[in-house]
Amino acid sequence: MSKKLRSFLGCSLISLSVFSQPLKLVDEKCSAVSLGVQLPIGEFSSTHFLGVAAEYTSARQWYGKLQPGKQLLFSYNGGLAYYPGKKETVSSYDYKYPAYLFVHAFGGISYAPRLKRKLNINLTAGPALGFYNGNTQFNLGAKLDGYYFVSKRTSIGPNIILMKESGADAIWSLGFKVTRLFF
Repeated sequence: MSKKLRSFLGCSLISLSVFSQPLKLVDEKCSAVSLGVQLPIGEFSSTHFLGVAAEYTSARQWYGKLQPGKQLLFSYNGGLAYYPGKKETVSSYDYKYPAYLFVHAFGGISYAPRLKRKLNINLTAGPALGFYNGNTQFNLGAKLDGYYFVSKRTSIGPNIILMKESGADAIWSLGFKVTRLFF
């Protein structure tokens, strides 16, 4: 092995051990799993019932464990919302709207007010898929979540979801969820 290669590998290992140690001490990851209900609003409510939602969210130094001076952090989440279709009678014929499934992968920011350590607000947006009547459609979506911590690991809070497919009006959904944290 040449002298230059040994020197390069030695310096690389030393720099990795020197620079990785502080990052591990500072960079704590928190994950959250949420389950909740979603209420379609607007035109969407005329065709679909109350839905259910499940979600995974991750952020660094989140939920009252922020470093001093940090109020905004990057956050990402992925999940799904399922809305069963309603039945209606049109000209004496029964019709049942197909269920709608919204699957998303969003990124955005998490905000923790300094004065209220029990509160967090997340604003995320990104790509999604909508499954309706056997068709899959690419969507764009956004979500605003509120979290109020009733204990160190459990929060409750509202959310609002915007779902937009090309060639169709945007649909909205209000929700309420319970979140469990894993440090």
